[in-house]
Amino acid sequence: MSDINELFSLLSDTEQQQFIQYLKGRNKRHDTRNTAFVQEIIQSKEGKIRAEIGDNAYNVLKKRVQDRLIDFLANNALDNDASDEVAVIKLLLVARKLLQNQLYKQGYKLLLKAESQANRIFNYTLLNEIYHTFIEYSHQVEAIDQEELIAKLELNTKRFLEQERLNIVFAIIKKAFNAIEFNAETFDLEELLEDSYKRFGISQEGAHNFKTLSQLAQIADIYGAYKKNYASIDLYFEEQLNELEGGVGDTERYLQYHIDVLYHIANIYFRKKQFETSLDYLSRMEQQMLRYNKRYFDKYYVKYKNLQSLNLNYCGHTQQAIEILENIVNSSRYTVPETLNPQLALSMMYFQNKNFTQTKRLLAGFHRSDLWYERNMGLDWVLNKKYVEIIFHLELGNSELVESRIANLIRSHGKELKSQKDSHVLNFLKLIQKIHREPMIVNAPEFRKTVKETIEWKPEGQEDVFMISFYAWLKSKMEKKDLYETTLELVRFG
Repeated sequence: MSDINELFSLLSDTEQQQFIQYLKGRNKRHDTRNTAFVQEIIQSKEGKIRAEIGDNAYNVLKKRVQDRLIDFLANNALDNDASDEVAVIKLLLVARKLLQNQLYKQGYKLLLKAESQANRIFNYTLLNEIYHTFIEYSHQVEAIDQEELIAKLELNTKRFLEQERLNIVFAIIKKAFNAIEFNAETFDLEELLEDSYKRFGISQEGAHNFKTLSQLAQIADIYGAYKKNYASIDLYFEEQLNELEGGVGDTERYLQYHIDVLYHIANIYFRKKQFETSLDYLSRMEQQMLRYNKRYFDKYYVKYKNLQSLNLNYCGHTQQAIEILENIVNSSRYTVPETLNPQLALSMMYFQNKNFTQTKRLLAGFHRSDLWYERNMGLDWVLNKKYVEIIFHLELGNSELVESRIANLIRSHGKELKSQKDSHVLNFLKLIQKIHREPMIVNAPEFRKTVKETIEWKPEGQEDVFMISFYAWLKSKMEKKDLYETTLELVRFG
């Protein structure tokens, strides 16, 4: 996707039309092709204008439209995202002007108004400027309590530094996972977290707004996924979320972070196998998605529905879960990356319900390289796809594909699997190979004994929900039971 196409992807349908009107308003000549160029991009039919005017003129036109688009996006950002800050800055500037001209009472009145608005949007930078101005002129008004102002400045500075430190830790952790040289065998997230929190003095009480709360929730989610142990996650920030919701800072400005927090907490509870609680948080998430003219509804809809369907599936409502995902996967509204999680989840649900035709159709749709999927979806997604493929081909008796998929998995990701010391995946693959080579062994008492000795389950409540789903297939084969019912049984007690 070109730079200008990526920029256009940021615009809603309404904003696209507004941009066209913006271009028309700036055009001084009637033969300008910029609006026609934009229509080509919107309709994904680029090429006609290039053929008419040639490559050089086309590139000049493209550059001009791209510059105009950046201006348009900047103006929109100022009008929408930064409007609160601009209002505070204006109040602060006027207040300083009044104070400089010895109009102290009027100046202080405006400063109080600026302080209230800056507190509402948790802008610690502007609050520092406001308190600095307050203190600078505090000797001019007897009613002003200097000690109270100094205490406010010190508290605000502390919160500002906490937020910046949390930003640093969050960036360090994200970079560690995205690094080209990332090595799961030597990487220790727990040590990195402890060192970073200690180095920058982060406390658990550091979340004073939805942005910092969102970062804490994402770190917790990343930690649980990496350790494959969501049961150990302490959701201490839930109480802070409840305090922030409905408060003065619960505004449109922080809506995206508010939705992010709810999503990550819902995901953590899903991975903890507390499905009803997860669904409750998803319901709260949907309420936020519908606020302020559904500003973020489309952005989060697929993620929301995917997690909702997974919860429903493990609550025993598999047909309802399947219908939700089918509506997304079969729709042309969404991009390929958006539907990859729903496709994988749906293929698993089809398999659990013995709908092998639809399972095969979905798995066949994953035709990109593993490297592409790992870069765009993450290693866990790639591994889960491979597990589904292996047991699917074994179920259908595709011998060569079973062996090749297992060999490919061990060759490509053996190091990562070995580094997860409490993971049963490699042992599980060996058991699959035994069944593949000797199909009748699966119901033999000796094989049951081998399984018991090979797979050491984690303590109750700690086993990963997706791993349980794969082991459920093995148990259903050994006991000749329905796969979906076996899955629900294991999840309930795993």
